[in-house]
Amino acid sequence: KGETVMLEKIAAIICEYVYIDPAEITEQANLRTDIGLSSLDLMSVASDLESTFGVKITERAILTSKTVKDLMNCVAK
Repeated sequence: KGETVMLEKIAAIICEYVYIDPAEITEQANLRTDIGLSSLDLMSVASDLESTFGVKITERAILTSKTVKDLMNCVAK
């Protein structure tokens, strides 16, 4: 259940940057090819994730994230 809530929160943040149906944002979705986030979008998403989840995400971690699951792992650390 915790992962579902985390996925929903991450999807809501992503939807602020790209026009996509939140239902299409799955753990396996590729951030760039499936969702359409640019590197700049990803940095903004990371900032929002940090404030939403109270975590610190390194630039390297966010830029090497390929899927939504990778983002979830960044938040869970």
